[in-house]
Amino acid sequence: MYYCYLLNVFPKKNIQHKLTPEMREAVKKMDEYSEQTRLLCKYNITTLSELNACKNDFKGKLQALINERKKLYYTRDKLSENQNKEEILKDIITIGEKITKVRKKIKLCVNIEKQSLEKLEQIKAFEERQKQEKKQKKSKKKDRRYER
Repeated sequence: MYYCYLLNVFPKKNIQHKLTPEMREAVKKMDEYSEQTRLLCKYNITTLSELNACKNDFKGKLQALINERKKLYYTRDKLSENQNKEEILKDIITIGEKITKVRKKIKLCVNIEKQSLEKLEQIKAFEERQKQEKKQKKSKKKDRRYER
């Protein structure tokens, strides 16, 4: 039996390969991009104005949830020791979880907006470089014509 393990007859369990820091960073970016894509597809967002409207809706939901949680904190503090404090605490915890989800969606919207604006600037710069290269090629062709 011992020799079978030495000769790799039986597979080893739980082989984990360590990722390099660059790979971990790439995986993190890929996860972020996939989350952003899911958000865009789920809410059918195609333009920046739709994205801003969605972000404002999320902010409104966030504010409503925060106000509801404050009311629950207030009612919990006003109750005597044994009256429904556990139920209210459970409600506070569930609302806290909802708040974290909404905040994550808002953060995704902000990141999408920032990245899309950066990409638009990069596209404009690329198009300008292409136009300049075309102009330089045309001017070189004209110079060649005059030289002959």
